[in-house]
Amino acid sequence: MAGTIIQIKYSGTGGTAAPASGTLTQAELAYSFNSNKMFIGNGDSPTLSHIIGGKHFVDMLDHSAGTLTADSALLVDSNSKIDVLNVDDITINGSTISTTKADEDLTFDPNGTGSVVWAAATSITGDITHGGTLTTTGQINVDNLTLNDKTLSVSEANGDLTLASNGTGKIIVDGTTVVVIPKGTDAQRPTATAATDGAFRYNTDSDRFEGVASGSWISVGGVRDKDADTYIEPEETTDDDTLRFYIAGTEKAKLNATGFQIDDALEVDGTANIDGNTTVGGTFGATGNSTVGGTFGVTGATTLSSTLGVTSNATVGGTLGVTGNSTLSGTLDVTGATNFNDTTASSSKTTGAVVIDGGVGVAEDIYLGGQIDVEGDATVGGDLAVTGNTVLSGNLTVSGTTTTVDTTVTTLTDPVMHVGQGSLAAGDANDRGVSFEYGDGSVVKDGFFGMDIQTKRFVFQEDLTGDDADDDEFTAPWSDAQFGSLYLDDNLDVTGTSTLTGNSTVGGTLGVTGATTLSSTLGVTGAATLSSTLGVTSNATVGGTLGVTGATTLSSTVAVTGTLSANGGIDTASGDLTIAPAGLDTNITGRLNVSSNLDVDGTVDFANDVPVTSGGTGMSSFTGKGVFIASNDGTSLGFVTAPGSNSEDYFIGFNSSGVPIATKTIDCGTF
Repeated sequence: MAGTIIQIKYSGTGGTAAPASGTLTQAELAYSFNSNKMFIGNGDSPTLSHIIGGKHFVDMLDHSAGTLTADSALLVDSNSKIDVLNVDDITINGSTISTTKADEDLTFDPNGTGSVVWAAATSITGDITHGGTLTTTGQINVDNLTLNDKTLSVSEANGDLTLASNGTGKIIVDGTTVVVIPKGTDAQRPTATAATDGAFRYNTDSDRFEGVASGSWISVGGVRDKDADTYIEPEETTDDDTLRFYIAGTEKAKLNATGFQIDDALEVDGTANIDGNTTVGGTFGATGNSTVGGTFGVTGATTLSSTLGVTSNATVGGTLGVTGNSTLSGTLDVTGATNFNDTTASSSKTTGAVVIDGGVGVAEDIYLGGQIDVEGDATVGGDLAVTGNTVLSGNLTVSGTTTTVDTTVTTLTDPVMHVGQGSLAAGDANDRGVSFEYGDGSVVKDGFFGMDIQTKRFVFQEDLTGDDADDDEFTAPWSDAQFGSLYLDDNLDVTGTSTLTGNSTVGGTLGVTGATTLSSTLGVTGAATLSSTLGVTSNATVGGTLGVTGATTLSSTVAVTGTLSANGGIDTASGDLTIAPAGLDTNITGRLNVSSNLDVDGTVDFANDVPVTSGGTGMSSFTGKGVFIASNDGTSLGFVTAPGSNSEDYFIGFNSSGVPIATKTIDCGTF
């Protein structure tokens, strides 16, 4: 607002230095030219005022930033720095903290349990006298010796670290846990000459302790040759209680609680008596008689040229070749394949390549390439898998709960499929029909069609949910069914909505008790009485009387050539109500009540001014460039205008009587 004057309270150079108590109200401003200070009233304590600025304080900022100036404020430069700072007898200048008095101490004294912390490398040119505990978080260097954290090391390349006691004193490593000695691979191990006799380390390649004796590295502990590839290993894992024998780096035998196992050839020049079980992992060849008193297990090939007598169990993991007769008094366990190469056919239970006098128990599947002849009954306790065709000359009876046929097409030559045979006269709750599954492109659904046992009617469901998908009792709601022509010999009862997309002809009386929607022509030659809603989306022709006792819903256009009288009102269930008169005018002679929005695309003309009490202005025209003001009683409107010249300097104020006026001065007075 160019030219507008806002004048706060003030006192001249000869006036008071500050407003007197109670002079300023809350947030009211005042300035004293005597003290060169600005004040603002305190709303919490009206008798006080706060100093918020003035020339007195601006004069203290009249020097360059970053320069210490007497009787002035501290101003830091753009780097948040000041050139020098004096605090009592201490001066901070650049990177130096010094005292201004000669021969005066500089004391760093933290409060309580605090410490003086040097966060970086510290260089001290004089002596250090320390009377307490020395604590450092970095490393300490003493000549070539470095102490860093928990590590004591030598900084000199390939330098020795010597721990030497004085006189007869000992070097004592105290503690209750362990001492970890040097460890490394063969490649990291120094030569025996460089290490010298008495050196000791742990070899991570051979997992053993080793030391230098007489100028050579030797194994420490256990039975091991000089090049360490022939030895006895007491155990590989924790407490496995096994002795392993290695020859030239290869395990040849092991001994544990289960026995002595040899992984290579065993040569016995004399008699070998084995009282326990015997297991042979390779080929077992016997040229003479062999008798085993315990279990005899062979995992490789076994060839016998003579008699093998086994009085206990015999286990063969590989091929068992027998050229003579073999008699087993115990159990024969074969963990590998057993082939009978004899091709003798079987015509009875006593003929064939394999004849077994007792029963045969088989834990896994049996696959037969030929015909199966069973003299007695055949009972299959598990699944019966048949990969070829199956022909049953008699009846097939399945006594299980579910019969599954997994084929693409099942063909029945029977003209009738009988469902529910064996039903009791007392009846049950199970429906009769066909349940099926199908995929709709995203999920697999269940469906059913057949007779509903409750209503004794034909029903159809295309999407079973909940328990209906897993039992034999299906419930409404039912799904749609599509037919061609439908002929009914009796009544048609429709309890829900009926939708007819084609023509429907009723020769007699049409009685509808529910909602009826017709998408095509409804022709009625007799009387038509509707007790409920009739929805017609196309033409409706009634040759007789149309009596409607309920509501009538029309989804299409209603053409009225005369007067439309709606004594009960016109309601729209959905959408808009459009009135489009041919003469383009709609005349309403009475009161129009609108409970919602009224949209008018054209012009609305009022014969009289709309009063203020009805939401109008009560005027037909306005004063140009004026501001609305209300009368004292608030029932009419008037205008306030600015003078013709310099009108931009004016604003709306109030005179002493509280009447709005145009003015350009804000005068706060003096104190």
